[in-house]
Amino acid sequence: MYTIDNLEAVIPLGQQGESGATSVTFDISAWVTLYPAGVYSLTYVRPGETTVYPEQAGAVATATVGDVTTLTWTPSDAVLDVAGNGTVVIHCTENDVEKRSAMTSYYVALGHAAMGEAPDPVADWIEDATSKLAEVDPALGLAAAATLAANTATGLANNAAELANAKAGLANDAAALASTKAGEANSAATSANNAADRANTIAGTMEGIAPLWADAEISVTPLEPYETPTAAITQDENGTHFDLGIPDGRTYFATFEINYETGMLEMTTPDGYDGPVFTYNEDTGMLEVTI
Repeated sequence: MYTIDNLEAVIPLGQQGESGATSVTFDISAWVTLYPAGVYSLTYVRPGETTVYPEQAGAVATATVGDVTTLTWTPSDAVLDVAGNGTVVIHCTENDVEKRSAMTSYYVALGHAAMGEAPDPVADWIEDATSKLAEVDPALGLAAAATLAANTATGLANNAAELANAKAGLANDAAALASTKAGEANSAATSANNAADRANTIAGTMEGIAPLWADAEISVTPLEPYETPTAAITQDENGTHFDLGIPDGRTYFATFEINYETGMLEMTTPDGYDGPVFTYNEDTGMLEVTI
């Protein structure tokens, strides 16, 4: 097990061409104490290359037992395909904090490249027959040697083609990742543009509404006593208009006086009076009130 803040100079990862057979464990307890919600990842640069690749998500796993938290790295096939010394860095991200380990080397021991096609049995028989004939005729021996050299050259060319194909595959993967990131960036830009358009729409609406509230006019319409109050609001190019209907709430009084010419008691009321009315009943001689 390696300690996250005190890594070895070189970390052996196994043999070229292996898959899932090697794993490396790091004690990351010191980082977990400082960044309890940290998210861990790993990047690497393969031997002889300069491109930094992110390790596959499934190749990095964390586990906690007691007070010890570990990170286990099971190198992906892309890491183990190339023999030699590469470099690796472990990352911890928590909110806006990015913590990185020291860059250390890893080593993949030299081995066979990816397996090709099995040799043709007929070609092997021809090679054996040619060798026998060479014992009889030296000229045939020279021809056999030339054929063998040609086959060897063909094999080397095939190996070079396979390596080129592997490189092309990695380049395609990098291009696909770049395309994905570009798509995410475009989505974010679209969201920002939508928010800006919405803000402009709101601003334009307020610019249209604000003048209507700049000039407010209030008018009052008197109503008959005891009518229900009314209210109306209208808006036009001249501003906002409030029209309020308010019932007459004044108190009306009736006055009485004697008409000395007729000897009668007379009642006088103001306009709008709707209270009790007093009259003299000549038949009964009584003063009557009508409510």
